Amino acid sequence: DELIADLRTRNVSVLQGSDVFRLWDTFGFPIDLTRDIAAERGFTLDEANFMVALEYQRRLSQASGKFKTGDGETFYQALELPPVEFVGYEQLQASGQVAAILCDNQVLQQARSGDTVDVVLTQSPFYAESGGQVGDRGAISGRDGTFAVEDTQRPIPGLVVHSGRMISGRLEVGDAVTASVDAETRLATMRNHTATHLLHQALHEVLGEHAIQKGSLVAPDRLRFDFNHLAAVSSGELEIIARRVNQMILENRPVRWYVTTKAEALQAGATALFGEKYGDDVRVVCVAASRHSGHITAPSAPVSEGCLSRELCGGTHVGATGEIGLFHIVDEGSVGAGVRRIEALTGNSALVHISGQLALLHALSSQLDTVPDQAPSRLEALRAERDSLRKELISLQREIAKADLDALLTRAQNVSGVPVLSVRVSATTVGVLREVSDWLRDRLGSGVVVLGAVVDDKPAVIASVTADLVARGLHAGNLVRPVAQYMGGNGGGRPNMAQAGGKDVEKLDGALALVPGLVEQSLKK
Repeated sequence: DELIADLRTRNVSVLQGSDVFRLWDTFGFPIDLTRDIAAERGFTLDEANFMVALEYQRRLSQASGKFKTGDGETFYQALELPPVEFVGYEQLQASGQVAAILCDNQVLQQARSGDTVDVVLTQSPFYAESGGQVGDRGAISGRDGTFAVEDTQRPIPGLVVHSGRMISGRLEVGDAVTASVDAETRLATMRNHTATHLLHQALHEVLGEHAIQKGSLVAPDRLRFDFNHLAAVSSGELEIIARRVNQMILENRPVRWYVTTKAEALQAGATALFGEKYGDDVRVVCVAASRHSGHITAPSAPVSEGCLSRELCGGTHVGATGEIGLFHIVDEGSVGAGVRRIEALTGNSALVHISGQLALLHALSSQLDTVPDQAPSRLEALRAERDSLRKELISLQREIAKADLDALLTRAQNVSGVPVLSVRVSATTVGVLREVSDWLRDRLGSGVVVLGAVVDDKPAVIASVTADLVARGLHAGNLVRPVAQYMGGNGGGRPNMAQAGGKDVEKLDGALALVPGLVEQSLKK
């Protein structure tokens, strides 16, 4: 009664095959009974689609029972679903039927609000992840519910699987649906994909023909491009590459694609990726050799005047390079022996990034009390001033340290007839600490000097031993090693000079207090 009332509201006289199947599968209505009841009320049945849904259910149930614990590829092969027609090159919205609903290698008859499932359609405008391009996102809407597509994959050739979540209502096998790709996200992805082709061409022009693509990632928000090159790409080369890509964008060159045989494509000079599997017929994407002018021909038409860039590619692309808007390189680095990687942004992502960088430049310029154009010279002047003040500070520290020499010498202890000075001083660099140690050692004439200080928030120790005491067996390295261990660090060095560092500043004084005993032990050996 509910179905009949709904049909009358919509002025429809045929009961859909999916509804007939639901009455049979869910509520146990035989098709004969449904036919009789519908006829009494002046309606007919879509029996052809009922049989299609029935066959799907039989086939999917067999596959599910046989491969519930199998791997994903084997599972999808066992379903024996017909190939999904991809119509996404020409359109972002298409009608179709639900061919299968799947979850964790199990076949479902329906999905309800909140369920996370995979959906297979009879045809789809959604591009499945392939060739570095990520899968499309969007929505699948039926009469009774809406499914949010969060990713699109191709687990086996010819099969497009939409992964996501039911956000309202329900979806059943056999339902008539409308599949809609998120247009903004697809366009952003197409900008980045076409930009990788332009980048590939620019790399050939700037670095050489050896700069062949080794891999890529094409997403809505960014692109990543790996290529052969033995050395880091210099900042000057990156600037030339980016300028060349943006020049091709501003020229608004047409981007066309056509299908031909692999042999003919390669003979025409098309680039094929090493290790990529291609069939006998391939899709060639061509960036025109001449600038855009006049009427735009069909996207699938070959470019008669020749191609600046010609690549075997199954991905989606803009109709003309001007649609990319802007290209901006954000990073370049190594990903392996002889392979470099460039990461870049296009379109709105590039604009947002550049705007953010400009805002940061203006903020820094304001902090430097200058304008952006003068910021580098202002920063260089401040660095020079800092270096000068640092040198002046070190010089003052030396003078202060020298002034305290006489007072420090009075703190030397007599250990078995050997003057031993082991104290903390106020040096802020290891260099100053070493100079003070040398001065004190020279003033003693004969003796052991071990100085400690806190440098960069960590304890540091320098030990000096005069030549006559080295001849008696004292070794500066043997003195600082246990001192460093006491502070949680390590150290060592020559007999007359050694250095140590630690981790615990609080143990510096205790470590220095160990020195007289260590000297006494060494003299007794």
